[in-house]
Amino acid sequence: MVLFAPLAAFGGWEVVHSTREIRRLEVEFRAQGEASQAEGASFVESFQPEHARKYLDALDRRRQIAVRLTQLRRNRFLGALALVGAALGVAAGSVLTRISRELDEERRWLRSGERHP
Repeated sequence: MVLFAPLAAFGGWEVVHSTREIRRLEVEFRAQGEASQAEGASFVESFQPEHARKYLDALDRRRQIAVRLTQLRRNRFLGALALVGAALGVAAGSVLTRISRELDEERRWLRSGERHP
């Protein structure tokens, strides 16, 4: 059962770390969305190429943030899966230990020749 502790620790750390990073990037994503809308509106009003470049840069930055958010969400899911796997491993180990004890008790009873209780 001690073998599952590192898996649970990794899973928990990944869930917490990814969640914090997701929250931070979602704020930045919204801010970039507002900035890109403002640059798009400026371009439409003035038709100056520097506004178009800024607009495309803002869209590119939003795309980068979206890719990173996807990676973080995947990592958070895998961390949660690791936590569940560790919990199932501990539960399975507990059940197998109990079965092993009962089998040992039955073997001792069979060797003793006594009547079954």
